[in-house]
Amino acid sequence: MNPRCLLALLLTPLAVTAQGDLGHAATRPDSAATASDRWYAERDAVRALAAADDGLRHRPDDYDLLWRAARAHVALGVLEADRSVIDGHHREATRQARRAVMLEPDRPDAHLWLAAVLGRGAQRAGFREAITLGAEAWREATRALEIDSTTAMASAIQGRLLEAVARFPWFVRAMIATFSGFTMARGATFEAAEQHYQRAIRFDSLSVAPQVDLARLALRRGRLTDPQQVMQRLRALPARTPIDDWLRDDLEKQLARKVAAQ
Repeated sequence: MNPRCLLALLLTPLAVTAQGDLGHAATRPDSAATASDRWYAERDAVRALAAADDGLRHRPDDYDLLWRAARAHVALGVLEADRSVIDGHHREATRQARRAVMLEPDRPDAHLWLAAVLGRGAQRAGFREAITLGAEAWREATRALEIDSTTAMASAIQGRLLEAVARFPWFVRAMIATFSGFTMARGATFEAAEQHYQRAIRFDSLSVAPQVDLARLALRRGRLTDPQQVMQRLRALPARTPIDDWLRDDLEKQLARKVAAQ
């Protein structure tokens, strides 16, 4: 297995310029956050980022704008194909999420998006760096759950980390646990990853990402018995984030390749 895939995560980031007129109200940090949420819910990560950035020009240390900007960068990175552009989104998301965590360490949002972008970085890093980034991603997701134990996204992130590590032989998992501080790696299993995905779905039954994760894991393990039914169920879920349709399309392509290979 390519160790670059060790600690890949869910969710992630874009490179863009602002599109459209966000209006004068978006210059106030509170309305900028509202505008960013609205564009994100409408699946426009470019404008969600532009709205957050507009507010940050006036209040560069505003926690609510920093994590929203990081969220948009993460989403744009998932959708982007150009590696250099992806790297830029990762750098900005990491910087903004770290700053937000420093400003408000007892709120969950920044921890979540820092975990997400660290996981994306681990996906693209070499083996040693991937271990370091993945271990930090686990800690950030854990901290988010300590603050709010019903945070679906944090459970899904942990599931992806466990799934990635579970693909390695036991001695590699032991090495990761010993040298990274990611102690859960030692006992990482696909069953544990599945439990985390199911937990995320219980907390948010309309979230597309953990259901795609669960289906992809079943596919990899040869346990997806009715792919058509799975896709029908996933297509019935509302698209609530900029990457939901991309996630479903990507899974459908994997299913098609699997069928073609049989």
